[in-house]
Amino acid sequence: MCTLAWRQQQDQLWVCFNRDEQRSRPAAEPPSLDEIDGSPCIFARDPEGGGTWFIASSKGFVVALLNNYAASREVLEKGRRSRGTLVLSLSTADSISNARDQMDKLTAADYSPFYLFLLSSTQAHAWSWDGGALQSLSPDEPYWTSSSFRPEEVQSYRRQVLEALSKQHLDNASIAKEFRRFDQGAPEFGLTMDREKTRTMSQIELTMNSTGIEFSYHARDPHGTGYLSPSTVSWPAGESS
Repeated sequence: MCTLAWRQQQDQLWVCFNRDEQRSRPAAEPPSLDEIDGSPCIFARDPEGGGTWFIASSKGFVVALLNNYAASREVLEKGRRSRGTLVLSLSTADSISNARDQMDKLTAADYSPFYLFLLSSTQAHAWSWDGGALQSLSPDEPYWTSSSFRPEEVQSYRRQVLEALSKQHLDNASIAKEFRRFDQGAPEFGLTMDREKTRTMSQIELTMNSTGIEFSYHARDPHGTGYLSPSTVSWPAGESS
């Protein structure tokens, strides 16, 4: 269960991503400014697989990964390579065309099923791998959510929330705050959720334009339903907090 939303306006990309994971999974390393193939990028690292679920590149693109639960449990568990390393690899793309070339060469069977998004200030493209076919997608709406728990109900619930938010004409900061709101009436369904074995672990809020990147990471409070103070990293490198 994860939720991704984005806005593209006036040559600026804004993205919000709530990451849902097993409670037993090790906490992610805080985001940092790094380089891949000589290009600056910002991401938080997953210590378990060594990759990431979300990365912003100085080339003007964001890559975001969500689980694809449409496949059978057997298919979901048979991937031999970490999907997080695929995110790192695709971050080297400097165009949608270049990313498509990379994905055309991908041996998808090496990975458990996924949705993979490539976003810029003007474009949005995605790929779906369900264990049987790798498909190219053009998102109809500027958001996506996935769930292993009662997927049709959860996705319907979340889409209603996302559609309602889009109609309120809220600013980006207010939308991100709504993503962090814990729904006491539906703790298993909300954009920030809690279940017995899984919960929303973090939120990333990102702004990217021609002058740089601001990447804010909100880790979830391990002892409550809220979030901790954000850690912010920028490029060109400024003050991080």
